[in-house]
Amino acid sequence: MGISGTSDIIKNVTSLQLDSTEKVQVLEFLDGKLLILAKDAIALHKSRTSFEDPLADSYLGYTELAPEHHLHWIDGIIEEYKSGYVGLKDQRVILITPNAIQLFPGKKEALHNQQCIAKIALN
Repeated sequence: MGISGTSDIIKNVTSLQLDSTEKVQVLEFLDGKLLILAKDAIALHKSRTSFEDPLADSYLGYTELAPEHHLHWIDGIIEEYKSGYVGLKDQRVILITPNAIQLFPGKKEALHNQQCIAKIALN
């Protein structure tokens, strides 16, 4: 099953297997930045080139997820996206705003900015 969506922020969504054999999903933003969704963390990188270079300092932001909040790979992690909204296959939501990237338990919590599970500040 494919990922559905259109966005003025997200250019492309792909899956990768890291050297550690862990699968991740990658959201590539129009400005070239990458949001990496792994089972136990979310990371923002400067660019694909810097992400792939082991000697580059590419982190712009990073947050580890507590075990009870690990992301579940269900034929991928991402279900849909539109503008700054990213719906995950386990019904959780990521919101991308000018100030932060935040993970919420669901749409209602995201709408009301409540019960944020994880946050990467964009200052």
